[in-house]
Amino acid sequence: MVWPMLAVMVGSSLMQGAMADRQNKKDVKAHNKEVRRQDRLREHEAAVAQLQIDNEKKLLRQQATKSIDLARREADRQAGAVNASAAAAAVKGATVDAVAQVVEHDLQEREYEIKHQSQQGLEDLDAQIKSHWSYAKNGGQQPAKYKSQMGQYLAQGVLNAASTYAGQYFKFGSGTGNVATGGK
Repeated sequence: MVWPMLAVMVGSSLMQGAMADRQNKKDVKAHNKEVRRQDRLREHEAAVAQLQIDNEKKLLRQQATKSIDLARREADRQAGAVNASAAAAAVKGATVDAVAQVVEHDLQEREYEIKHQSQQGLEDLDAQIKSHWSYAKNGGQQPAKYKSQMGQYLAQGVLNAASTYAGQYFKFGSGTGNVATGGK
């Protein structure tokens, strides 16, 4: 009569394990679905940020080109003014050439400064893009892995059944008929 009761205990433990296992599997699927949704959201945000930054880079390049163009116009205007003044004063020679060289040198310095600032700005914007994509790829949670716990529930059911069987078979206690004390 003990065997059916023990089989019911093991079966009950397995049933509890199966229900818990099914719930665990659902929880893992829900978690992984949310992780994928968050990943897609971060990737979308990174793509939007990249588009905005690419637009900023385009504007930065355009501004650098305009600034260089304005610097050249100003240098041409200054050189023209020097040449006009020299012609009006009927001055020729090294002095006029030296002033023209100073104007050309100032133009080259200004162009270098504009290009350098533009390059630094572009590098900063590229770093922002990398940062956005790095966060999109590495900023989320890792997907959970499902692992069945049925072996543990089976082992627990068998141990419970064995414990019950041993308790019924040996009838430990202080009364008479105790197997451990020889019935004394």
